[in-house]
Amino acid sequence: MLWQRRRRGALGGAHERFQERIAQVRARPWKVTAVVAGFLAVLAMTVWLLGFSTAFVVEEVEVTGAGKTLREDVEAAAAVPMGEPMARVSTAGVAERVLQNLRVAEVNVGRSWPSTVTIEVTPRKPALAVSQPGQDLQLADATGVVYRTVSSRPDGVPRVTVRQEETEPEQLVGVLDAHAALQDVLPRGAARQVGRLEVTRTGDLQLSIGNLDVVWGDPERHQLKATVVRALLRNEHIGPNRAETETDQWGVEQPVEPMVIDVRDPETPTVTGLPAAPEDEES
Repeated sequence: MLWQRRRRGALGGAHERFQERIAQVRARPWKVTAVVAGFLAVLAMTVWLLGFSTAFVVEEVEVTGAGKTLREDVEAAAAVPMGEPMARVSTAGVAERVLQNLRVAEVNVGRSWPSTVTIEVTPRKPALAVSQPGQDLQLADATGVVYRTVSSRPDGVPRVTVRQEETEPEQLVGVLDAHAALQDVLPRGAARQVGRLEVTRTGDLQLSIGNLDVVWGDPERHQLKATVVRALLRNEHIGPNRAETETDQWGVEQPVEPMVIDVRDPETPTVTGLPAAPEDEES
């Protein structure tokens, strides 16, 4: 009898535990629903707070990385609406408007909570001064983008005259590559005399080294062409400091024929204007 009572007690306890587990299982969906509902409520509150309330609105636009004039232009072009909820400001739209100013090479737009839109700009740097007939002097960056009109050429920036009405960025990049190649391979004295860069109507590049003219040709094989020019300058009769006049046998100064190096085909370069070989004296 004692064993039967103990067994009944054990069965009763197991039954109670089983009923508790059933109740817990039945309560789980309600708990999950409550958690989800709470999460959605918090999310909705956050969306409303950030996107529709007046708690976090634009009060300031901060532009960095630019001088005063460009900074003012960037802020005006950004057209960030004051009082707009911060979360609803389109940073991509702001960046697109800022990049319409060609003086800006790159831009990064962000949010500094609670109330500031940040605009970090990278201005273009002048790499070439471009002169075209009938136009003011303009600056181009290293990618060949013409982005600004100036009254004078900045120090250290080479100048190129373009005879074409329209110039492609690739052409200006070719000019810069040719100039850089010559600066790399020529002796320092000759490299300093590289100038009078010109893009002809046919798109060929011509330049000068002192009073020596160089027909460069199309914007290709710059390193090879520069190496050929360096080799030719080693000739004692070819140089950037050749006199422009000479005295003839009667003591009269006569202009010297211009000397021209043509490296359009660097495998077969030509030089014109070399001095005539001295005639053998009659015995």
